[in-house]
Amino acid sequence: MDKPTRTLVIVGDSKTLEKIASDLKNKPDVREIYKHQRFTNALVAIFYDIRKAEAVYKDIKSTNTVVYYSISKYEVPQEIDKCDESRNQGTVYITLKNNRNVNEKEFMKHISSFGEIKEIKLTSGLIKCVEFFDTRSASKIREALNNKSYGNCSVSVRNVWDLNSKTRTELLNRVEQEIQKIEVPDVKKRKITNKKTENIPFGDLFDEFIVENLDKIILKIKR
Repeated sequence: MDKPTRTLVIVGDSKTLEKIASDLKNKPDVREIYKHQRFTNALVAIFYDIRKAEAVYKDIKSTNTVVYYSISKYEVPQEIDKCDESRNQGTVYITLKNNRNVNEKEFMKHISSFGEIKEIKLTSGLIKCVEFFDTRSASKIREALNNKSYGNCSVSVRNVWDLNSKTRTELLNRVEQEIQKIEVPDVKKRKITNKKTENIPFGDLFDEFIVENLDKIILKIKR
C-alpha cells in the first residue's frame, strides 16, 4: 500500500464525488475539501490527523473508487519553500536555548503531552524534530512553547515540512500521471471531435487512422 499522507485525491464521476464530499464535509478531522485544480473528475480532501486519512482511504478503496495519497495545494513545492502553520504539517523543529541541563526524558514527556507522536525525526541535545499524527498538536505546541520558557531556558518552535520538496514533487507528479491515465479515453474522444469541427482534410484523417492502427493493419497483411 502507498505511504499514507494527510491528503487524499479521489477520482470518480460527479455523483460519486458529491456523495463522498457530503459524507466528509462535517467530519471534525477534515480540514478542507475542494475540487482538483487540474482534473474535473477529482476531489481533494485534507485531514488534520494522518490516521483519519488512512481510515477514509481504506473505506473509499473498499468501494472500488479510485483514491490516492497525495499532497494538498498548500504543499506544492515553491522556489521559496517556506513552511508555516497554514501548510497543515505535523512536524515541528524545537530548539532549547541557553541551558544544557534540561532533563531529556522529562522534556520529551512534556512534548508528548500536546498529542501523540508519530515519529521522532531528530533528538540531539538542544534540538528536537518531532512529527505528530495530528497537525493540531503541532499548532498547540507551537502556541504553548514558541518564544516561551521551559525551566530556565527559552524555547523556539517552528513548523517544518513532513516531506521534503523532492518527495512532494515526485508524489504530486505520480498521482497526476495516474489520473491522466484514467482520463485518456475522454481526451482522445475530444481530440477527434475537435479535428472534425476544424474541417481537417479527409486525407489527413485517413493518415491518422493508419498511424493509430498500424499494428493491426500489419497483422492483417501477414495473414
